[in-house]
Amino acid sequence: EREGDAAAEGDADGEAKREAETKAAGEGAGQAQDNAAATSASGPKKQLLVVEMAKTSRSKCRACLIPIPRGTPRVGMTSFIGGRVARTWQTPGCFLKGLSLSICTTNRGKCKYSGEKFREGQARMAMTSHNTTIHVLLQHARDTLQPVLKLLATPGVCEIELEPSDLSGFGELSTSDQNIVRSWFASPVCSNATPTAADTADASDGS
Repeated sequence: EREGDAAAEGDADGEAKREAETKAAGEGAGQAQDNAAATSASGPKKQLLVVEMAKTSRSKCRACLIPIPRGTPRVGMTSFIGGRVARTWQTPGCFLKGLSLSICTTNRGKCKYSGEKFREGQARMAMTSHNTTIHVLLQHARDTLQPVLKLLATPGVCEIELEPSDLSGFGELSTSDQNIVRSWFASPVCSNATPTAADTADASDGS
């Protein structure tokens, strides 16, 4: 009888040990999934815009449809055109006029720059080229616009005056967010800035 009791206790101890190991493994897997989700939520930062001087006069601004003269600045953004995904171009002025601001009304969608999920009530900026519109959180908008802001800060290259309050949706923002948008255009991004190799890299349309 004592041998039977000892065997039963051994079986119980073994089962408890297995349950503990299973629980620990499950918790470990859950933690790994949480970490992966957190990494995915922050996402890789993406360069969404390219700035360069037009190599020829063949490309057209996708906003005004006027040819962009060779040697003048243009802003590139990926869009679906002619049955394929390609770089589409706009003059800096048309690109800036196409910027819009809004407040998220749902929790759907993700910031194109960071991969973060949109939350209701957050401010965001939209950029459009041809038939493609992408949205980024306001907190990442300055980094997204960096190639264009560098261009605006280049003396004698791109003389454009932009009043932030004229941007579509500006009035929907809180006062603090409006001041953030104003700060993007209030002072040069850097002194004597010129588009860098990083700003002009990976242009798929060489025209």
